[in-house]
Amino acid sequence: MPKRKRSRERAARPPAAAKAATTPQIEPSAERPYAGEIQHVDDVRTARNLAAYVTDPARPVPLAVVTTDIRTGATIADADALLEASDGAADVVILHTGDASRAFEDQMPEGAHVFGGAGRVYPTGTDWHETPHKSRLRLSKGPREAEALTTLLRKDLAYQIKGAAIRRRNLEREERARELAARPNGPEPALAMAKASYCICSVREAERLATRLMHPERDFPVLVISIPTGQLAPSIDVDQLEDDLAGLCEIVLLPTDASSWRLTEMLPDGAGVYGGAARVYPPGTDWMQALHRAPLRFSYGPSDQAAATEVLFADAMRVARLRSSTNGRRHASGHVSGLFGNSRAIVELADGSYCSVWSDLIHTRTPVGSLLAPGQHVEGILDEASGRLDISEMLISPTLSYRPGDVVLALVRDVRSSRVTLSLLPDTEIAVPRELVTSNPRDSLTSLFSVDEIVAARLGIDEDGKMALRLDDVDDDEVPVPAPALTRGGPPWLTLAGDEDDEGSEEETGSAVDWDTLVSWEKAEEPEPAPAVPLPGPPTPETVSPGMQAQLDDLSQRLRDADRQNVAVRERAGKLRQRIDELEAETRTLRTELRSTKRQLSAKRVAGWLGDDVPTAEMFRFAVFRT
Repeated sequence: MPKRKRSRERAARPPAAAKAATTPQIEPSAERPYAGEIQHVDDVRTARNLAAYVTDPARPVPLAVVTTDIRTGATIADADALLEASDGAADVVILHTGDASRAFEDQMPEGAHVFGGAGRVYPTGTDWHETPHKSRLRLSKGPREAEALTTLLRKDLAYQIKGAAIRRRNLEREERARELAARPNGPEPALAMAKASYCICSVREAERLATRLMHPERDFPVLVISIPTGQLAPSIDVDQLEDDLAGLCEIVLLPTDASSWRLTEMLPDGAGVYGGAARVYPPGTDWMQALHRAPLRFSYGPSDQAAATEVLFADAMRVARLRSSTNGRRHASGHVSGLFGNSRAIVELADGSYCSVWSDLIHTRTPVGSLLAPGQHVEGILDEASGRLDISEMLISPTLSYRPGDVVLALVRDVRSSRVTLSLLPDTEIAVPRELVTSNPRDSLTSLFSVDEIVAARLGIDEDGKMALRLDDVDDDEVPVPAPALTRGGPPWLTLAGDEDDEGSEEETGSAVDWDTLVSWEKAEEPEPAPAVPLPGPPTPETVSPGMQAQLDDLSQRLRDADRQNVAVRERAGKLRQRIDELEAETRTLRTELRSTKRQLSAKRVAGWLGDDVPTAEMFRFAVFRT
């Protein structure tokens, strides 16, 4: 093994200015001793402390170590750019090549050191101790490759920051799982729903989960999300599901290992979940005899995350109900102030407070505009913890008072090349064959209709006495019979676009809700703080060191910046979602106009070809046989 050129390493001492900027020794027991400004490690003692901190299993954030070049005494990678890219989620240290780098190497696991101008990002945890390739050594031949080296280290830093966040969430969920598993076992196991998601950490916990899932008295749904093999987190947005399903559904994370195989063994055939899939288990045990009530959902990667998350949310809402506990629940009434999107309504209660109504909890597959209208009186059970109002008691069983020949409104549920499926009521579907939709064989049904579009159809009775619909003989000037309401005092659940008085609608919705006021309501104004009463014990600001106070101020500013960014992102997402809804509505309108235009052109062709003096029998023959 060639000898090291110690003389050249000793010559690579930092200049006087850099030497003066080095920090004093920092105790490795501090939570983040290298946070804040970049610190230089240029002697044996601080190098050993650095190695102890890097290998500490409790280190909270990734650490980027950049070394100086043995010839120039300066770093090749841009340490300031790395610190800026970390945005407070990681720390950056400059290790001087020489005695300090050799002392650092002596304290590190084999193959995990760094020196001579190279750089390395050390992840949190201890997995990289045995497999140093998880913390890749980035080398450089000289200053000419500085930009490329900085780019590689920046990518490594971003990857490790994301991994650290995932590990923190997993540790929190594992702790919640241990708390749940510590509940005493008895003849009737505790069935209280967990307040937050948790992770299965052992075969024993998987067995307890299987027992909970198959308990006949379980009255809440459980969403089990499996983590693909070799990954730290599922390909599903668990954080969004936690926010949307809080108090409605229990969420469990399950790694694909012996625990998932044990869960599959204990559940009925075909009811397991593993490998990145997910499943919502409805309350009770009826799903054990009918697995279609608990469908298995898949997510194959980041591209499927949004769609899979939305499907799982729909599955959970389909079987979720507000908790049966009476704690924090009371009867309340008020008026609908406005509608938000397709699933939320804002209600102003009689005491002046606000709450929300979720249509998903009341009537699945039905938008909130089909259930409620601005100004409508509503009443139900208010869950004060979540601010949700359950108005299930207002639902009515609608009846159809239609007669054969009536023009009625129907909702498009499905569009195929051979048929269109329509609904007169949310839970009924009628398939209309192509020959009763259009007479033109070149028409494409998928271009004429959109799912969730409202159309006018003519009602009939088939030879079996069942209702039938047709779309090819409805004139534009025919007025459809109003659709029934689904709630007491509610609007017709179906209305054609343009039926409402546009001006009145704009005035009503425009004056119903001031969304700026609503947002400020959600983030309620804080009351004026009471005069501070000094208490013995906690340190006063005078006892806080200037360095610690500076770090606290910096962290407080970062937190405020993160809150503002979070609000901006949510507002942007809301605007994009609203724009998508507008484009979908515009598409449905254009398809309706296309069908109307086709009917008008067909009528003109008939009149132009047959003329005005055509006998009635001939016109009937053409209308029936198209000859």
